Amino acid sequence: MNLKKLLSLLLIFCLVFSFAACGSRGVDDDDDDRSTRSSRRVDDDDDDRNDGKKAEDDDNDEKDDSGKKDNKDDEDKKDDDGKDDKVSREEEEESKGIGSVNDPLANFPEGKLPEGYPIDKYPNYKDGKVWMGIRHDEGNYYKYTVAVVYAEEFNTIDKFYADYLKNAADYSDQKTPLGNVYTGILDGFKFNIIISETSEGAVQATIELTEIPSADNVLKSLDRAELPSGYPINDFPIIDGAALYDVSESESDGSVTYILYLYTDKSIKEIVKFYDEEITDIQDKYKYSDSDGFSISGTSKGYYFSIEGYMETENNVELIKYSIMVDPTED
Repeated sequence: MNLKKLLSLLLIFCLVFSFAACGSRGVDDDDDDRSTRSSRRVDDDDDDRNDGKKAEDDDNDEKDDSGKKDNKDDEDKKDDDGKDDKVSREEEEESKGIGSVNDPLANFPEGKLPEGYPIDKYPNYKDGKVWMGIRHDEGNYYKYTVAVVYAEEFNTIDKFYADYLKNAADYSDQKTPLGNVYTGILDGFKFNIIISETSEGAVQATIELTEIPSADNVLKSLDRAELPSGYPINDFPIIDGAALYDVSESESDGSVTYILYLYTDKSIKEIVKFYDEEITDIQDKYKYSDSDGFSISGTSKGYYFSIEGYMETENNVELIKYSIMVDPTED
């Protein structure tokens, strides 16, 4: 049964009940009138005219009092009905308000944004209710996980984030059973944002941000090794600002082979140019480079050397990881 039919039946039931009540009251009134008239006839035969007139006056007074009482009861009932309607409307309006029993946000705890959260770069639509905020310290950068709920339409919240994020680098959006998922890089952070509906009737934005640290900070964290004392640094130098991540030494017949492992934020083109200028008089030289890596090798200054590297991402920063191997040649 649909809602319209149900409402129609309820209306008909109310009308029938009203008519039944009115009809019952009419029958009772007629019986009272007949009884009164019969009593008056007996009184008229036994009493004189003055007594009959007095009885008639008393009857009129009683009718007047009864009419006033009925009118007062009707007015009181009307006032009560008006008051009840007003209270009902107010209660209905309050039930939809924030903090009420029917508030879709009421079951979520009060939380706050974690310290350092980039609110200027990833805003909170109309100060939605933050119920979870976590910051993870990863050493050289932070990760943030935030959950915000809104008493808004799903499309309103989804459109807000979609419009704000659509110009991000490596942007993508997907519709999944869990909600709409947005990923990309914007304003120094990698983001993963999910817009979904909750069982309480709210709309939730789950925001995961990973800070992209500066290259200098990452290089400092990777600079962990010390240059071996016998390494020929003047013949095979290290590019400025590079981080020495690890070293390897191996000895054979009094000759030591060195391998250095380094990171730099310089481009492949800059690295190749640097070693072309620093290492001269190369015999059996080999050189190759493209956008992903490079390799330079040959013999120079009594050493066979090989320098090669490739692009790698460390702590969300793109760097060039490369190695220098020098091996003494036989005299």
